[in-house]
Amino acid sequence: MLGRMSELGGPKDDVVRRWWPLARGMDLVRAPADRVAALVASELERSSLPFERRLVHPASLEEVFATVPSFTNVPTTFFVLPGLHGWTVIWNNSFLCDGYDSLAYNLTRLHGVDTLHFTSSDTDGPMLAGTSFTWRDGAAAGEPSRSVHCASGGLAWSFHATGRPLPGEDLAVYASSPVRARLDEEKLSRLLATMGAAPWREAFYDFTAPIQRLDRIALPSSITSRPIGAILGRGAAAEATGELPEGPPEYVRAHVHAPRWDGPAALLRDGSWCGHGEPAFSIFDVREPSGEGATVELPVAPAERGAGAPLVRVGHVIAYDARHHPASSFETTSLAAPTRPFACPRCAGARFHAAVGFEIPADAGSNVDTTWFAIAIECVACAWSDLVWEDETA
Repeated sequence: MLGRMSELGGPKDDVVRRWWPLARGMDLVRAPADRVAALVASELERSSLPFERRLVHPASLEEVFATVPSFTNVPTTFFVLPGLHGWTVIWNNSFLCDGYDSLAYNLTRLHGVDTLHFTSSDTDGPMLAGTSFTWRDGAAAGEPSRSVHCASGGLAWSFHATGRPLPGEDLAVYASSPVRARLDEEKLSRLLATMGAAPWREAFYDFTAPIQRLDRIALPSSITSRPIGAILGRGAAAEATGELPEGPPEYVRAHVHAPRWDGPAALLRDGSWCGHGEPAFSIFDVREPSGEGATVELPVAPAERGAGAPLVRVGHVIAYDARHHPASSFETTSLAAPTRPFACPRCAGARFHAAVGFEIPADAGSNVDTTWFAIAIECVACAWSDLVWEDETA
């Protein structure tokens, strides 16, 4: 199996490079393509999402990518692609290009199939550079059997691994320095090859077989779209872009650090909270010297100009202040809107770990030039977590 994958060469074919970052994230299912298509259809039906399912006959990955003219904030088009060695690949049209981890979770949880969700890019765009994979064994009720994340958080790279290592993992490299060298496109491709998969190589797919495409129809107004041209070519080198301001807004810089993806930052990671649909955003954990969590104070009600600018506090830290953001209508406001301590809806706990996200427009000129803010928290007492407040800053 490894020998056959080695014949395919490096990690990416030219067609994948030309259409990058469309294949940055994908989902692999160990089951025949017909069954996988039926399972995807059943998940859309279970979620009451109307869709059209049809057979198509693309002759290449080029034709797969080229037949999807627009990309959306949540997946609305799914291609179910038969591959070698019993694998089927699900590719979708999310403009975040990050696969569909919750779909993989439900395919394993409800239907007992092995799944492997991955997202990997050595360059920024549309999300920050990084590589992660989640393997779910069909016998494990959907819970991750193995997850490894190695990703840029804007300020620094972080690495986290849970579960039992897969047989093909090179565990020695996980002690490498710098952190970003521990898992990347090349190393992920090598690991997938040991499992008989090469989703970035065209020879891995069987284009002689009919391929199933599922398209959601009657889309709600909450779904936003972008032309494919707005997605392509956003993969400039992570350490050499120089296009967007680095780091968090100055007023909160001393109080945040790179996110841990096993905490509340995970709720912000896919960027679906970005209200303007910008492809760039930054995520940070709010620093807690004690590590025991802190109180969280949120605006009492949606702020109006006369009521003062919205503020968010995490302990003694002002994690968000609309008055510091030049595109906000509150920039010239002197008053701050009243806040109220947040209580956990599950256990009434008052201490939380917190992560914040800032959406960054393409023409940003400074660290405070943002378009959206969001905060996600996790209760220290019972581990309840959610995205609890967000605000438009432009």
